[in-house]
Amino acid sequence: MASAPALSALIAIKLLKQRPSLANWLGIAATSSALALIALN
Repeated sequence: MASAPALSALIAIKLLKQRPSLANWLGIAATSSALALIALN
């Protein structure tokens, strides 16, 4: 469930062909890295 916001943002970027702000990219990266850390532990 925690990956839903990051995945929906990435899908929206691809479908709408918009350029996200730096804050959006940082949020996606933080969420993805947190999920990777959880998966590896």
